[in-house]
Amino acid sequence: EAAQRQMLETAEAIRSQTDAPCEVSMGSTPSLYNRTFLPGIDELRPGTAVFCDGSHANLLGHTDWCAATVLATVVNRPAADRIVLDAGSKALTSDKRGPSILQNPGYGLIVDHPDATLTSLSDEHGVVQTADAAAFEIGQTLRIIPNHICPCVNLYDHAFAARGGVVQAVWKVTARGRSQ
Repeated sequence: EAAQRQMLETAEAIRSQTDAPCEVSMGSTPSLYNRTFLPGIDELRPGTAVFCDGSHANLLGHTDWCAATVLATVVNRPAADRIVLDAGSKALTSDKRGPSILQNPGYGLIVDHPDATLTSLSDEHGVVQTADAAAFEIGQTLRIIPNHICPCVNLYDHAFAARGGVVQAVWKVTARGRSQ
């Protein structure tokens, strides 16, 4: 709601300074999920909603709508409370949401392991804090729900559409790297 109010105030300032009409178009997946639309919002572009992500799962209180994950492999168990994955910032992005309705405790949610926290990333590796590293096997694959799916999708040439663990299609990410 605060983001919508800010956009409406900005539009009004533009109108008052220019006498030009000003449509209010904003990207706001939280507004879509909360079904809260203030009068004067002309268009909503909820881009993250197509996949959902870890930040929005926190807002929703569940991961049921999260359609995108990054497959990572356990490559090391250096301590009783720590494992290392082969997915770092180049696979997940380094986005970590701070205090807000989208706040996350780590750098992504580990599917089926809610007590494990992805605490740090290098370019190629992610470090996970867990109460029991022995519960994870070297070579085991884990699905990570990225905190922020938008820049994550931009890191890949293809997305693999799977149902029940079986790849159904391969989608080319046609806008990959097109932010220049």
